[in-house]
Amino acid sequence: MKIVFFSVRDDEYDLVKEYAQKYEVELVTTRDALTLENVYLCEGAQAVSIMTTKTDEPIIKKLHEYGVEYISTRTIGFD
Repeated sequence: MKIVFFSVRDDEYDLVKEYAQKYEVELVTTRDALTLENVYLCEGAQAVSIMTTKTDEPIIKKLHEYGVEYISTRTIGFD
């Protein structure tokens, strides 16, 4: 499985990497938020993990085109 993590903070990186190795997950990380300009990173990924990021219809359509099945948010609460 391939998972792309967006908006990765310093305090998250080691833990994300540890779990990726433990569960044999291909991992792509970036400090940038998910946008139409970098959504290409999700090509071939089954899942993405985002922070508080506006994820509108054009982005969701692109994620679907790239084969993404799951969107996980690393947040508490809602907007």
